[in-house]
Amino acid sequence: ARALHAFGQGRFAQAVDDLRTVRNRAHRFGGSHAQRDVIDLTLIAAARAAGQTSLERALLAERQAARP
Repeated sequence: ARALHAFGQGRFAQAVDDLRTVRNRAHRFGGSHAQRDVIDLTLIAAARAAGQTSLERALLAERQAARP
């Protein structure tokens, strides 16, 4: 929730930090693929908005590689 609040407030660098932490733990708390996808998509958007283009590109490449 904190990461999404930071994103909504325009604090994109903070959202990136928080979402990266959540993303690394997401498999532990379960949830659907769609819910985990929301984390990834929000992280990509936050990285873009924060100007973290290398992270954005890496995440997009990871998603592309994971496609069947």
